[in-house]
Amino acid sequence: MNRQKLKTDFVNQLGSEALRITRLFEHLSDVCFFVKDREGRFITGNRILMDKLCVESEEEIIGLVDADVFPEDLVKNFLNDDLEVLNTGRTLENRIEMVPNRDGTVEWYVTHKIPLYSESQEIIGLAGITQNLHRLADTWKPYHKMSQIIDYISTNYKSRIDMTDLAHVTNLSVSQFERVFRQNFGMTPVKFINRFRVHQACVALLRTNHTITQIAHECGFCDHSHLSREFVRTMGKSPGQYRKSH
Repeated sequence: MNRQKLKTDFVNQLGSEALRITRLFEHLSDVCFFVKDREGRFITGNRILMDKLCVESEEEIIGLVDADVFPEDLVKNFLNDDLEVLNTGRTLENRIEMVPNRDGTVEWYVTHKIPLYSESQEIIGLAGITQNLHRLADTWKPYHKMSQIIDYISTNYKSRIDMTDLAHVTNLSVSQFERVFRQNFGMTPVKFINRFRVHQACVALLRTNHTITQIAHECGFCDHSHLSREFVRTMGKSPGQYRKSH
């Protein structure tokens, strides 16, 4: 038996039916599944993706790009990851991303992406899944290594966080810690901390009547201006605009 021919013949026969396989993801309540073409346009996805993109049907997904639904800073990160997969053919694993929910709050997700090939072995797009980080605490291996860091930041984000303190938590030197952190989270510890604080500011803006200055101090920012700069950079709008829009 020629196993490779068997596989190739099966894939060739599958053709457009491949997209029907995505229906299996409807039965996984915590997995967001998507397919994009080379231009970054969504081709299909499951119900959780529809909720993330604030659409009601699969038809509404087709043709959307990240810039249509996500803040500018997040779009840049998504695009860079997509291009890495599309241009190199390599699988992207364990990318940590902050993704907005439908109600305006944001959460951390773990994303994996793979290239999709045509019958002529040309990369024609990619497929990906993303899952809530905290729900993977018992199964995602890198989480065990870095969970203490996330816990430390969660507890101390309102105060100044020093890199030496974070490195000490993991029993690594500062340089080793920063390298390992970047490998696992795809960003520097400082950027992660700023995004985490923005995440907390989003929650405070939606669930409290505190002023933006109060929220800035409560979330570890120096002042109103500091919060505003980081908020616009991450969410694509000012804290005041974000509060009004939700």
